[in-house]
Amino acid sequence: NWDGCANLADAIAGQETESDSDFRRRAAAELVIAQGSTLEAVKAQLREVDGVTYASGAENRTATTDGDGNLPHSQRFTVVGGTDADIIECIGTYKAAGIATNGDESGTYTDPEGNTATLYFDRVSQTTIHIEVQITTDADYPTDGDTSVRTALTEYGETLEHGEDIYNWKLVGAIFEADIPGITAMTILQGTSDPPVSSANTAIAADAVGYILSANIDIT
Repeated sequence: NWDGCANLADAIAGQETESDSDFRRRAAAELVIAQGSTLEAVKAQLREVDGVTYASGAENRTATTDGDGNLPHSQRFTVVGGTDADIIECIGTYKAAGIATNGDESGTYTDPEGNTATLYFDRVSQTTIHIEVQITTDADYPTDGDTSVRTALTEYGETLEHGEDIYNWKLVGAIFEADIPGITAMTILQGTSDPPVSSANTAIAADAVGYILSANIDIT
């Protein structure tokens, strides 16, 4: 017996077709997850946790504490996003038995037999990077060229580790490695301000990770 309804919020468009780049990333992640309890597999599992936008890992395979303060035979996971409880549950579920963990954040993991253990991890913040790509093109530049440029830069951004500076030459290199036809010249401005005004590298703090989002890339 409804007479009508109104949607007061903007609609969020779905995506019916998975892009080639998304498929490649998903396929690579699934192959890593299949490795079991390796460091890379646990990192891949953490990236699947709801709300997690970044996960990195390091391990100390030696019998002594290393220079970064990692315990012998231990792992350290660094995460952005997600709840502490979900992260602890993921680490506890997928890390290898007997491997210690390091970090400033902690939580209690309960295994299927009811045994409990305190696990540790680190958090870092995201530093949003704004990019302006000034390109000169010829007739070979495709109609979806701008999209390809954005994809190349965001895929490069997904490889960044915390504390890794954003080098301008790597941004340029990421675009040329994408082999987009029709680009004859290029200048990239980058930085944490919007719009960016410099081609200088962007320094990233040790407790932060650079974040390159497609919406923050302007192409002129």
